Amino acid sequence: MFWRKKDQGSGSSGASGSNAGRPSAPKQASASARSTPQGAAEALDMRSSFLLGSDLSDRQRLDALFEAITRVTDTRSLSSAGSGAALEDLLAYLVDRAVEFARAERGFIILPEGASADGSPARLVALVGRARGGSLPPGTRFPNGLVRKLLADGEAVCTQIDPDNEALDIGSSILDMKLRAVMAVRLESLRTVDGKSVPGVLYVDTRQMSRAFSPGDLRFFQTLSAFVAVAVRNAEFRAALVQKAQQDREFEIVKRIRDDLNPEPIEDHPAWEVAAWAEAEQTASGDFYDWSALPGGRLAVQCGDVAGHGVGSALIMASAASATRAHVRYSADPADVIGRVARDLQTHVRTKHLTTFLALFDAQGGMRAINAGHTPPMHWRKDGSIELLPDEHNLAIGFDPDHPWQALPERRFEPGEMLVLVSDGLTEARAPGADELLGEEGLSRLVAQVAPRASSATDMVRLVREAWLAYTGGSLYDDTTLVVVRRRE
Repeated sequence: MFWRKKDQGSGSSGASGSNAGRPSAPKQASASARSTPQGAAEALDMRSSFLLGSDLSDRQRLDALFEAITRVTDTRSLSSAGSGAALEDLLAYLVDRAVEFARAERGFIILPEGASADGSPARLVALVGRARGGSLPPGTRFPNGLVRKLLADGEAVCTQIDPDNEALDIGSSILDMKLRAVMAVRLESLRTVDGKSVPGVLYVDTRQMSRAFSPGDLRFFQTLSAFVAVAVRNAEFRAALVQKAQQDREFEIVKRIRDDLNPEPIEDHPAWEVAAWAEAEQTASGDFYDWSALPGGRLAVQCGDVAGHGVGSALIMASAASATRAHVRYSADPADVIGRVARDLQTHVRTKHLTTFLALFDAQGGMRAINAGHTPPMHWRKDGSIELLPDEHNLAIGFDPDHPWQALPERRFEPGEMLVLVSDGLTEARAPGADELLGEEGLSRLVAQVAPRASSATDMVRLVREAWLAYTGGSLYDDTTLVVVRRRE
Protein backbone atom coordinates (compact mmCIF):
# COMPACT_ATOMS: atom_id res chain seq x y z
CA MET A 1 0.00 0.00 0.00
CA PHE A 2 2.89 2.31 0.85
CA TRP A 3 4.60 1.83 -2.52
CA ARG A 4 1.30 2.34 -4.38
CA LYS A 5 0.78 5.64 -2.58
CA LYS A 6 4.32 6.66 -3.43
CA ASP A 7 3.77 5.92 -7.12
CA GLN A 8 0.54 7.89 -7.16
CA GLY A 9 2.15 10.87 -5.52
CA SER A 10 4.99 10.90 -8.00
CA GLY A 11 2.60 10.64 -10.94
CA SER A 12 0.44 13.61 -9.78
CA SER A 13 3.46 15.75 -9.26
CA GLY A 14 4.66 15.19 -12.76
CA ALA A 15 1.18 15.66 -14.39
CA SER A 16 0.07 19.09 -13.19
CA GLY A 17 1.49 22.16 -11.57
CA SER A 18 -1.68 22.52 -9.49
CA ASN A 19 -0.28 19.89 -7.13
CA ALA A 20 2.57 22.14 -6.11
CA GLY A 21 0.62 23.19 -3.08
CA ARG A 22 0.72 19.60 -1.78
CA PRO A 23 4.41 18.87 -1.29
CA SER A 24 3.91 16.17 1.34
CA ALA A 25 3.66 13.20 -1.06
CA PRO A 26 6.99 13.73 -2.84
CA LYS A 27 8.75 14.32 0.49
CA GLN A 28 7.32 11.15 1.94
CA ALA A 29 8.46 9.12 -1.07
CA SER A 30 11.92 10.66 -0.94
CA ALA A 31 12.31 9.94 2.77
CA SER A 32 11.26 6.33 2.31
CA ALA A 33 13.64 5.82 -0.57
CA ARG A 34 16.49 7.13 1.54
CA SER A 35 15.63 4.92 4.53
CA THR A 36 15.67 1.68 2.44
CA PRO A 37 18.13 2.07 -0.44
CA GLN A 38 17.34 -0.22 -3.34
CA GLY A 39 20.92 -1.53 -3.59
CA ALA A 40 20.99 -2.58 0.07
CA ALA A 41 17.66 -4.37 -0.24
CA GLU A 42 18.85 -6.22 -3.31
CA ALA A 43 22.08 -7.19 -1.56
CA LEU A 44 20.15 -8.58 1.41
CA ASP A 45 17.86 -10.50 -0.95
CA MET A 46 20.84 -11.94 -2.84
CA ARG A 47 22.60 -12.99 0.35
CA SER A 48 19.45 -14.63 1.67
CA SER A 49 18.76 -16.39 -1.62
CA PHE A 50 22.34 -17.61 -1.88
CA LEU A 51 22.14 -19.36 1.50
CA LEU A 52 18.55 -20.50 1.71
CA GLY A 53 16.99 -20.24 -1.73
CA SER A 54 14.42 -17.67 -0.65
CA ASP A 55 14.09 -14.31 1.08
CA LEU A 56 14.38 -14.25 4.87
CA SER A 57 11.84 -12.48 6.96
CA ASP A 58 13.67 -13.45 10.11
CA ARG A 59 17.14 -11.87 9.99
CA GLN A 60 18.22 -13.89 13.04
CA ARG A 61 18.34 -17.10 11.01
CA LEU A 62 20.79 -15.59 8.56
CA ASP A 63 22.95 -14.35 11.41
CA ALA A 64 22.81 -17.83 12.95
CA LEU A 65 24.12 -19.38 9.74
CA PHE A 66 27.03 -16.94 9.60
CA GLU A 67 27.77 -17.69 13.25
CA ALA A 68 27.75 -21.43 12.44
CA ILE A 69 30.12 -20.90 9.52
CA THR A 70 32.49 -18.98 11.76
CA ARG A 71 32.36 -21.63 14.47
CA VAL A 72 32.93 -24.55 12.09
CA THR A 73 35.81 -22.90 10.19
CA ASP A 74 37.47 -21.27 13.21
CA THR A 75 41.13 -22.30 13.38
CA ARG A 76 41.06 -22.67 17.15
CA SER A 77 38.05 -24.99 16.99
CA LEU A 78 39.71 -27.11 14.32
CA SER A 79 42.93 -27.28 16.35
CA SER A 80 41.10 -28.96 19.21
CA ALA A 81 38.58 -30.93 17.13
CA GLY A 82 40.94 -33.89 16.91
CA SER A 83 39.69 -34.95 20.33
CA GLY A 84 36.32 -36.62 20.69
CA ALA A 85 35.20 -34.19 23.40
CA ALA A 86 35.92 -31.12 21.24
CA LEU A 87 34.05 -32.58 18.27
CA GLU A 88 31.07 -33.48 20.44
CA ASP A 89 30.94 -29.92 21.76
CA LEU A 90 30.99 -28.52 18.23
CA LEU A 91 28.23 -30.86 17.05
CA ALA A 92 26.15 -30.13 20.16
CA TYR A 93 26.43 -26.43 19.33
CA LEU A 94 25.17 -27.02 15.78
CA VAL A 95 22.27 -29.21 16.95
CA ASP A 96 21.36 -26.55 19.52
CA ARG A 97 21.18 -24.01 16.68
CA ALA A 98 18.90 -26.34 14.73
CA VAL A 99 16.60 -26.82 17.72
CA GLU A 100 16.56 -23.12 18.54
CA PHE A 101 15.80 -21.74 15.09
CA ALA A 102 13.39 -24.49 14.08
CA ARG A 103 11.66 -23.88 17.45
CA ALA A 104 11.77 -27.62 18.02
CA GLU A 105 11.99 -29.52 21.29
CA ARG A 106 14.68 -32.09 20.45
CA GLY A 107 17.50 -32.53 17.97
CA PHE A 108 19.78 -35.41 16.98
CA ILE A 109 22.70 -36.30 14.75
CA ILE A 110 22.17 -39.96 13.91
CA LEU A 111 24.65 -42.41 12.40
CA PRO A 112 24.24 -45.92 10.98
CA GLU A 113 26.49 -48.65 12.41
CA GLY A 114 27.23 -51.99 10.78
CA ALA A 115 25.21 -53.52 7.96
CA SER A 116 22.52 -56.20 7.73
CA ALA A 117 22.41 -58.92 5.07
CA ASP A 118 20.36 -56.66 2.78
CA GLY A 119 22.86 -53.80 3.12
CA SER A 120 20.67 -51.66 5.40
CA PRO A 121 22.14 -50.33 8.67
CA ALA A 122 22.23 -52.93 11.42
CA ARG A 123 21.47 -50.24 13.98
CA LEU A 124 21.20 -46.49 14.34
CA VAL A 125 23.14 -44.53 16.94
CA ALA A 126 22.58 -40.97 18.13
CA LEU A 127 26.02 -39.34 17.98
CA VAL A 128 24.51 -36.23 19.59
CA GLY A 129 21.14 -35.82 21.26
CA ARG A 130 20.03 -32.42 22.54
CA ALA A 131 16.95 -30.84 24.03
CA ARG A 132 16.42 -27.29 25.11
CA GLY A 133 18.56 -26.94 28.16
CA GLY A 134 21.02 -29.77 27.69
CA SER A 135 21.91 -33.24 26.48
CA LEU A 136 19.44 -36.06 26.13
CA PRO A 137 20.11 -39.31 28.02
CA PRO A 138 21.80 -42.13 26.06
CA GLY A 139 19.21 -44.38 24.43
CA THR A 140 16.62 -41.64 23.94
CA ARG A 141 14.19 -42.82 21.26
CA PHE A 142 13.75 -41.29 17.83
CA PRO A 143 11.69 -42.52 14.82
CA ASN A 144 13.88 -45.38 13.64
CA GLY A 145 11.89 -46.17 10.53
CA LEU A 146 11.80 -42.56 9.33
CA VAL A 147 15.58 -42.25 9.70
CA ARG A 148 16.22 -45.52 7.85
CA LYS A 149 14.01 -44.39 4.97
CA LEU A 150 15.81 -41.06 4.79
CA LEU A 151 19.20 -42.80 4.73
CA ALA A 152 17.96 -45.03 1.92
CA ASP A 153 16.33 -42.50 -0.41
CA GLY A 154 17.91 -39.23 0.74
CA GLU A 155 14.59 -37.33 0.54
CA ALA A 156 14.30 -34.63 3.21
CA VAL A 157 11.37 -34.86 5.63
CA CYS A 158 9.30 -31.90 6.81
CA THR A 159 5.99 -33.23 8.11
CA GLN A 160 3.22 -32.19 10.46
CA ILE A 161 1.68 -35.21 12.18
CA ASP A 162 -2.10 -35.56 12.33
CA PRO A 163 -2.97 -38.81 14.13
CA ASP A 164 -6.56 -38.58 12.85
CA ASN A 165 -5.52 -38.43 9.19
CA GLU A 166 -5.95 -42.00 8.00
CA ALA A 167 -4.36 -41.21 4.64
CA LEU A 168 -1.06 -40.29 6.30
CA ASP A 169 1.42 -43.17 6.62
CA ILE A 170 2.65 -42.74 10.18
CA GLY A 171 5.07 -45.08 11.90
CA SER A 172 4.05 -46.55 15.23
CA SER A 173 7.09 -45.06 16.96
CA ILE A 174 6.00 -41.54 15.95
CA LEU A 175 2.55 -42.15 17.42
CA ASP A 176 4.01 -43.73 20.56
CA MET A 177 6.21 -40.69 21.15
CA LYS A 178 3.22 -38.37 20.48
CA LEU A 179 5.18 -36.30 17.99
CA ARG A 180 3.33 -33.53 16.15
CA ALA A 181 6.01 -32.34 13.71
CA VAL A 182 9.31 -33.82 12.49
CA MET A 183 12.01 -32.51 10.20
CA ALA A 184 15.11 -34.36 9.00
CA VAL A 185 17.76 -34.11 6.29
CA ARG A 186 20.50 -36.48 5.21
CA LEU A 187 24.10 -35.54 5.97
CA GLU A 188 26.22 -36.74 3.06
CA SER A 189 29.70 -38.14 3.70
CA LEU A 190 29.48 -37.62 7.42
CA ARG A 191 32.21 -40.17 8.09
CA THR A 192 34.64 -42.42 6.24
CA VAL A 193 34.80 -46.10 7.21
CA ASP A 194 37.08 -48.50 5.32
CA GLY A 195 37.45 -45.94 2.57
CA LYS A 196 33.69 -45.55 2.08
CA SER A 197 31.60 -42.46 2.85
CA VAL A 198 28.94 -43.01 5.52
CA PRO A 199 25.95 -40.62 5.59
CA GLY A 200 24.10 -39.50 8.71
CA VAL A 201 20.89 -37.66 9.58
CA LEU A 202 20.20 -34.29 11.20
CA TYR A 203 16.77 -34.54 12.86
CA VAL A 204 14.48 -32.37 15.03
CA ASP A 205 10.95 -32.86 16.31
CA THR A 206 8.32 -31.41 18.64
CA ARG A 207 5.19 -32.56 20.47
CA GLN A 208 3.61 -29.13 20.45
CA MET A 209 0.35 -29.19 18.51
CA SER A 210 0.67 -25.53 17.57
CA ARG A 211 4.09 -25.90 15.93
CA ALA A 212 4.42 -26.78 12.22
CA PHE A 213 7.72 -26.71 10.37
CA SER A 214 7.65 -24.61 7.21
CA PRO A 215 9.55 -24.85 3.90
CA GLY A 216 11.64 -21.95 5.17
CA ASP A 217 12.55 -23.99 8.25
CA LEU A 218 13.60 -26.87 5.98
CA ARG A 219 15.79 -24.65 3.81
CA PHE A 220 17.50 -23.26 6.89
CA PHE A 221 17.87 -26.82 8.15
CA GLN A 222 19.41 -28.08 4.91
CA THR A 223 21.94 -25.25 4.88
CA LEU A 224 22.90 -25.89 8.48
CA SER A 225 23.30 -29.59 7.73
CA ALA A 226 26.14 -28.79 5.33
CA PHE A 227 28.07 -27.19 8.19
CA VAL A 228 27.51 -30.24 10.39
CA ALA A 229 29.13 -32.43 7.73
CA VAL A 230 31.99 -29.95 7.36
CA ALA A 231 32.57 -29.97 11.12
CA VAL A 232 32.77 -33.76 11.27
CA ARG A 233 35.03 -34.11 8.22
CA ASN A 234 37.34 -31.33 9.43
CA ALA A 235 37.63 -33.05 12.79
CA GLU A 236 38.26 -36.37 11.05
CA PHE A 237 41.05 -34.86 8.96
CA ARG A 238 42.49 -33.12 11.99
CA ALA A 239 42.45 -36.35 14.01
CA ALA A 240 44.22 -38.15 11.17
CA LEU A 241 46.93 -35.47 11.12
CA VAL A 242 47.35 -35.65 14.89
CA GLN A 243 47.54 -39.45 14.77
CA LYS A 244 50.12 -39.31 11.97
CA ALA A 245 52.22 -36.85 13.97
CA GLN A 246 52.00 -39.08 17.03
CA GLN A 247 53.01 -42.13 15.00
CA ASP A 248 55.94 -40.29 13.47
CA ARG A 249 57.08 -39.23 16.91
CA GLU A 250 56.65 -42.76 18.26
CA PHE A 251 58.59 -44.24 15.35
CA GLU A 252 61.38 -41.76 15.96
CA ILE A 253 61.58 -42.77 19.64
CA VAL A 254 61.55 -46.50 18.81
CA LYS A 255 64.21 -46.09 16.15
CA ARG A 256 66.40 -44.25 18.64
CA ILE A 257 65.91 -47.03 21.19
CA ARG A 258 66.80 -49.70 18.61
CA ASP A 259 69.84 -47.77 17.37
CA ASP A 260 71.08 -47.32 20.93
CA LEU A 261 70.48 -51.02 21.65
CA ASN A 262 72.36 -52.42 18.64
CA PRO A 263 75.74 -53.70 19.86
CA GLU A 264 79.11 -52.49 18.69
CA PRO A 265 80.96 -54.82 16.27
CA ILE A 266 83.39 -57.30 17.81
CA GLU A 267 86.32 -57.58 15.43
CA ASP A 268 89.10 -58.92 17.64
CA HIS A 269 87.47 -61.79 19.53
CA PRO A 270 89.96 -64.66 19.70
CA ALA A 271 87.47 -67.48 19.06
CA TRP A 272 84.32 -66.13 17.41
CA GLU A 273 83.04 -63.81 14.69
CA VAL A 274 79.58 -62.28 14.89
CA ALA A 275 77.56 -60.16 12.43
CA ALA A 276 73.91 -59.22 11.93
CA TRP A 277 71.34 -57.73 9.57
CA ALA A 278 68.02 -56.32 10.78
CA GLU A 279 65.33 -54.46 8.90
CA ALA A 280 61.92 -53.34 10.12
CA GLU A 281 58.73 -53.62 8.10
CA GLN A 282 57.73 -50.58 10.15
CA THR A 283 60.08 -48.27 12.01
CA ALA A 284 58.64 -49.54 15.31
CA SER A 285 60.14 -53.03 15.10
CA GLY A 286 59.80 -55.56 17.93
CA ASP A 287 62.86 -57.60 16.82
CA PHE A 288 66.17 -57.19 18.58
CA TYR A 289 69.61 -58.77 18.80
CA ASP A 290 72.54 -58.28 21.12
CA TRP A 291 75.97 -59.68 21.90
CA SER A 292 78.72 -59.03 24.40
CA ALA A 293 82.26 -60.29 24.91
CA LEU A 294 82.78 -61.90 28.31
CA PRO A 295 85.92 -62.64 30.33
CA GLY A 296 87.89 -65.77 29.44
CA GLY A 297 87.20 -65.61 25.71
CA ARG A 298 83.49 -66.24 26.13
CA LEU A 299 80.73 -64.66 24.06
CA ALA A 300 77.00 -64.13 24.75
CA VAL A 301 74.63 -63.74 21.78
CA GLN A 302 70.89 -63.11 21.94
CA CYS A 303 68.13 -62.79 19.31
CA GLY A 304 64.57 -61.97 20.30
CA ASP A 305 61.16 -60.69 19.29
CA VAL A 306 58.70 -58.70 21.41
CA ALA A 307 55.04 -59.10 20.44
CA GLY A 308 53.58 -55.95 18.89
CA HIS A 309 55.13 -52.67 17.85
CA GLY A 310 55.56 -49.24 19.32
CA VAL A 311 57.27 -47.60 22.24
CA GLY A 312 55.96 -50.14 24.77
CA SER A 313 57.46 -53.08 22.86
CA ALA A 314 60.71 -51.18 22.32
CA LEU A 315 61.06 -50.51 26.06
CA ILE A 316 60.50 -54.20 26.85
CA MET A 317 63.05 -55.07 24.17
CA ALA A 318 65.62 -52.73 25.72
CA SER A 319 64.87 -54.01 29.22
CA ALA A 320 65.27 -57.65 28.16
CA ALA A 321 68.58 -57.01 26.43
CA SER A 322 69.90 -54.99 29.39
CA ALA A 323 68.82 -57.60 31.94
CA THR A 324 70.39 -60.41 29.90
CA ARG A 325 73.67 -58.52 29.62
CA ALA A 326 73.77 -58.09 33.38
CA HIS A 327 73.00 -61.72 34.26
CA VAL A 328 75.34 -63.44 31.76
CA ARG A 329 78.29 -61.90 33.55
CA TYR A 330 77.49 -63.86 36.68
CA SER A 331 76.01 -67.10 35.36
CA ALA A 332 77.20 -69.58 32.73
CA ASP A 333 73.85 -71.39 32.72
CA PRO A 334 71.54 -69.94 30.02
CA ALA A 335 68.43 -71.44 31.65
CA ASP A 336 69.30 -69.66 34.91
CA VAL A 337 69.88 -66.40 33.04
CA ILE A 338 66.53 -66.55 31.23
CA GLY A 339 64.74 -67.42 34.47
CA ARG A 340 66.22 -64.33 36.10
CA VAL A 341 65.30 -62.16 33.11
CA ALA A 342 61.72 -63.49 33.16
CA ARG A 343 61.36 -62.55 36.82
CA ASP A 344 62.91 -59.12 36.20
CA LEU A 345 60.39 -58.42 33.43
CA GLN A 346 57.36 -59.92 35.16
CA THR A 347 55.72 -56.58 35.94
CA HIS A 348 56.45 -55.17 32.45
CA VAL A 349 55.15 -57.94 30.17
CA ARG A 350 51.64 -58.47 31.50
CA THR A 351 50.03 -57.74 28.14
CA LYS A 352 52.92 -58.77 25.87
CA HIS A 353 55.34 -61.64 25.54
CA LEU A 354 58.94 -62.00 24.42
CA THR A 355 60.53 -64.87 22.52
CA THR A 356 64.31 -65.17 22.66
CA PHE A 357 67.25 -67.43 21.93
CA LEU A 358 70.30 -67.01 24.15
CA ALA A 359 73.63 -68.70 23.39
CA LEU A 360 76.75 -68.68 25.58
CA PHE A 361 79.94 -69.63 23.71
CA ASP A 362 83.27 -70.54 25.26
CA ALA A 363 86.78 -70.13 23.86
CA GLN A 364 87.06 -73.85 22.93
CA GLY A 365 84.10 -73.87 20.52
CA GLY A 366 81.45 -75.04 22.98
CA MET A 367 77.95 -73.57 23.16
CA ARG A 368 75.28 -73.72 25.85
CA ALA A 369 71.94 -72.25 24.82
CA ILE A 370 68.25 -71.93 25.56
CA ASN A 371 65.31 -71.30 23.26
CA ALA A 372 62.34 -69.53 24.89
CA GLY A 373 59.67 -69.86 22.19
CA HIS A 374 61.82 -68.37 19.43
CA THR A 375 62.28 -69.48 15.80
CA PRO A 376 64.78 -72.41 15.90
CA PRO A 377 68.34 -71.39 14.91
CA MET A 378 70.45 -73.46 12.48
CA HIS A 379 73.81 -75.09 13.06
CA TRP A 380 75.71 -75.31 9.77
CA ARG A 381 78.54 -77.84 9.78
CA LYS A 382 81.62 -78.07 7.58
CA ASP A 383 80.25 -81.22 5.94
CA GLY A 384 77.37 -79.10 4.55
CA SER A 385 74.69 -80.47 6.88
CA ILE A 386 72.28 -78.23 8.79
CA GLU A 387 70.54 -78.95 12.07
CA LEU A 388 67.59 -77.01 13.47
CA LEU A 389 67.98 -76.56 17.22
CA PRO A 390 64.81 -77.60 19.08
CA ASP A 391 63.13 -75.35 21.63
CA GLU A 392 62.75 -77.97 24.39
CA HIS A 393 59.12 -76.83 24.83
CA ASN A 394 60.03 -73.68 26.73
CA LEU A 395 57.48 -70.88 26.99
CA ALA A 396 58.05 -67.36 25.79
CA ILE A 397 58.94 -64.86 28.49
CA GLY A 398 55.86 -63.17 29.94
CA PHE A 399 53.54 -66.15 30.36
CA ASP A 400 54.93 -67.75 33.55
CA PRO A 401 57.94 -66.29 35.39
CA ASP A 402 58.30 -69.52 37.36
CA HIS A 403 58.38 -71.77 34.27
CA PRO A 404 60.98 -74.60 34.61
CA TRP A 405 63.36 -73.37 31.90
CA GLN A 406 65.39 -76.07 30.14
CA ALA A 407 68.66 -75.47 28.32
CA LEU A 408 69.58 -77.29 25.11
CA PRO A 409 72.20 -80.04 25.24
CA GLU A 410 75.67 -78.58 25.01
CA ARG A 411 77.16 -78.68 21.51
CA ARG A 412 80.48 -77.98 19.84
CA PHE A 413 81.36 -75.94 16.76
CA GLU A 414 84.36 -76.84 14.64
CA PRO A 415 86.42 -74.04 13.07
CA GLY A 416 84.45 -72.45 10.23
CA GLU A 417 81.06 -73.77 11.44
CA MET A 418 78.25 -71.30 12.05
CA LEU A 419 75.14 -70.70 14.10
CA VAL A 420 72.44 -68.83 12.13
CA LEU A 421 69.78 -67.10 14.23
CA VAL A 422 66.68 -65.55 12.64
CA SER A 423 63.35 -63.97 13.50
CA ASP A 424 60.10 -65.30 12.08
CA GLY A 425 60.11 -62.52 9.49
CA LEU A 426 62.50 -64.65 7.42
CA THR A 427 60.67 -67.97 7.75
CA GLU A 428 57.21 -66.46 7.13
CA ALA A 429 58.22 -64.86 3.81
CA ARG A 430 56.70 -65.86 0.45
CA ALA A 431 57.91 -65.90 -3.10
CA PRO A 432 55.98 -63.50 -5.39
CA GLY A 433 52.61 -65.04 -6.22
CA ALA A 434 53.14 -68.03 -3.90
CA ASP A 435 50.72 -69.03 -1.14
CA GLU A 436 53.11 -71.20 0.91
CA LEU A 437 55.53 -69.74 3.42
CA LEU A 438 59.26 -70.28 3.03
CA GLY A 439 59.26 -71.97 6.43
CA GLU A 440 62.12 -73.28 8.55
CA GLU A 441 62.98 -76.09 6.13
CA GLY A 442 62.98 -73.73 3.14
CA LEU A 443 65.22 -71.26 4.92
CA SER A 444 67.55 -74.13 5.91
CA ARG A 445 67.92 -75.11 2.25
CA LEU A 446 68.65 -71.50 1.31
CA VAL A 447 71.30 -71.25 4.05
CA ALA A 448 72.88 -74.55 2.94
CA GLN A 449 73.20 -73.24 -0.63
CA VAL A 450 75.17 -70.11 0.28
CA ALA A 451 77.12 -71.19 3.38
CA PRO A 452 80.00 -72.95 1.55
CA ARG A 453 80.88 -69.63 -0.14
CA ALA A 454 81.03 -67.63 3.13
CA SER A 455 84.50 -66.74 4.33
CA SER A 456 83.35 -64.85 7.45
CA ALA A 457 80.28 -64.11 9.55
CA THR A 458 79.84 -60.81 7.73
CA ASP A 459 80.11 -62.56 4.38
CA MET A 460 77.51 -65.12 5.46
CA VAL A 461 75.06 -62.38 6.49
CA ARG A 462 75.46 -60.76 3.06
CA LEU A 463 74.95 -64.02 1.16
CA VAL A 464 71.86 -65.06 3.14
CA ARG A 465 70.35 -61.59 2.84
CA GLU A 466 70.86 -61.48 -0.93
CA ALA A 467 69.44 -64.98 -1.44
CA TRP A 468 66.44 -64.30 0.79
CA LEU A 469 65.58 -60.99 -0.90
CA ALA A 470 65.90 -62.67 -4.29
CA TYR A 471 63.41 -65.31 -3.12
CA THR A 472 60.88 -62.73 -1.84
CA GLY A 473 61.29 -60.34 -4.72
CA GLY A 474 62.65 -57.73 -2.33
CA SER A 475 59.51 -57.63 -0.15
CA LEU A 476 59.43 -57.59 3.64
CA TYR A 477 56.52 -59.47 5.22
CA ASP A 478 57.48 -58.69 8.82
CA ASP A 479 60.38 -57.41 10.84
CA THR A 480 63.45 -59.39 9.81
CA THR A 481 66.55 -60.14 11.89
CA LEU A 482 69.51 -62.34 10.97
CA VAL A 483 72.51 -63.02 13.23
CA VAL A 484 75.47 -65.23 12.31
CA VAL A 485 78.06 -66.53 14.80
CA ARG A 486 81.06 -68.26 13.22
CA ARG A 487 83.94 -70.00 14.93
CA ARG A 488 87.25 -68.64 13.71
CA GLU A 489 89.46 -70.95 11.69
